[in-house]
Amino acid sequence: MKNFSILILVYLSVLACQNKTDNALANKLLKKHSMGNEIKVFRFHSVAKSEYGPQSYDHAHPKPSTREAEFYLDQSERSYYAEVKRYNFPGTFFFWTKEFQKNQHSYRYDVNGVLYGKRVVQRDSGAYGRAIKQAEEMLSFKQIGQLYAAKDFAVLAMDPSQSSIELKVRANSDTLVLNFETETKQLLSTHNLSKNTKYFFKDYVREGPFYYASEIKFVDFDGFEETTHVAEVGKLDVLDSEKLVLPKDHGAIFEDLDLDIELEKLSANLFVISNVDYDRYVAFKIEKGSIMVLGAPGGAQVSNEIIELIETKFPNFPIEYVYITHPHSDHMRGLSAYAKKGVKILADPYTKSAIEAFTPFAKDLEHFVFHPIENETVLNGVKFYFPTNSHSKSQSFAYFIEEEVIYEGDFLEVPLDNTIPTYMSEVERQFVTFLKNENLQYNRIIGHHRNGNIQPEIVEAYYQNNLQEGP
Repeated sequence: MKNFSILILVYLSVLACQNKTDNALANKLLKKHSMGNEIKVFRFHSVAKSEYGPQSYDHAHPKPSTREAEFYLDQSERSYYAEVKRYNFPGTFFFWTKEFQKNQHSYRYDVNGVLYGKRVVQRDSGAYGRAIKQAEEMLSFKQIGQLYAAKDFAVLAMDPSQSSIELKVRANSDTLVLNFETETKQLLSTHNLSKNTKYFFKDYVREGPFYYASEIKFVDFDGFEETTHVAEVGKLDVLDSEKLVLPKDHGAIFEDLDLDIELEKLSANLFVISNVDYDRYVAFKIEKGSIMVLGAPGGAQVSNEIIELIETKFPNFPIEYVYITHPHSDHMRGLSAYAKKGVKILADPYTKSAIEAFTPFAKDLEHFVFHPIENETVLNGVKFYFPTNSHSKSQSFAYFIEEEVIYEGDFLEVPLDNTIPTYMSEVERQFVTFLKNENLQYNRIIGHHRNGNIQPEIVEAYYQNNLQEGP
């Protein structure tokens, strides 16, 4: 018995020594990859490219879109400046915003007027925290430094092999697995087991006090992938105050709020719901004893809220059809809620195939029932048009015949203040040209994004004042 006790003590002693060795190596690895995290004022430039089928022209053959960002951060003053350009979208959409925080006040504005026009977004108190979070996603030293500094940080396990060292840690209530190359001790990847997201790191650079991966690839559970190239990471003495000022040609300031949905009656049988999934519009029409819903953004929770509103207001009219303009993820995420209630989905063959291929719907596909439509199909007072366009292999719009109202998805981007953007995409020109060639008479366009009341004179002014191509 005495010998057995001695063996136990020896085992525990060896285990304690091994744990100390593991913790020492873990701390050394994490400290190396946090170099630069202590710098309070710095800047960096990044270019991210992502290929995501459910946001591409052809879901089966995705092409990359680009997000280019310039960040300036002052962690001592909790201030920042960011300029973000997003382009190479199908249809040549180009979004260009600037934002900053100074003295606890945060604002975002639009350079080419596509999203906000001349309005300025007053952001909430979490804007600075979100800017830091974005920096962590693009800078390996910020990402690892944030883990290492977490109050609940702990090394759970270490498993060295010939090619890599696997480190399992807990930080910010999440469990993560970090892989390091054995020879160079460079971080290769992180896997957040709690959130099922992965980062892959390549091409490390030592630039002044910073040590970082100049290429980071992000992959999430939904199949989304984004590769970011980082450059020009530099220490600053101060953040340039000129960047923290609103431009003089911008006007009204509005709060960045998630408002309650609102119902507007356009005619005896046509209604539009605003503030859906923050700033989107869903329409519905009552005809022949049933209801057709147009738009299904945001996911099942958002759609269930829309369904509840409609069923409460019109309990005697069942929802028979739901329609989306095109099968991009932000337009169709809410379809499963309708499918589970037996609502038929209006779709042409391409849209049907894209919906069926959308990973989040895989477990619910048995509930999906489709009703075919094609160019110039007329159903319950609605005529559907499928213009040739460069944004989606199949994108249509709905024309309410009696009301002479159009519901469209990504054919037109006009800000809510109805000021004229200084840039017009290729797909928007295609759409307006189609309306002109068809001589289609309308008195209002319900845009899925941001503006649910676009007047014909605004469309014409937008068309006439924009000729330039995208970046």
